[in-house]
Amino acid sequence: MFRVSKGHSVKDIQVPWIVEDCTEREFLDTWHTNSYTRRTDDVVWLWCAADLIGSNKLDEEWVWLYKMSAVG
Repeated sequence: MFRVSKGHSVKDIQVPWIVEDCTEREFLDTWHTNSYTRRTDDVVWLWCAADLIGSNKLDEEWVWLYKMSAVG
């Protein structure tokens, strides 16, 4: 899921954001993890994988990327 605390969705990343009406601290206390965009390594990994797939026209790999990134 693309669940984030208020103010941490990224409009340029077209995904189904779920914005919680809470601070990042409250999000962490509730879910016991940082919100999606606060986990920078996940965001960078997705951008890099999407760039690699798109620039090499590996269309069949989009399903793999979706499955790998939708965990959680």
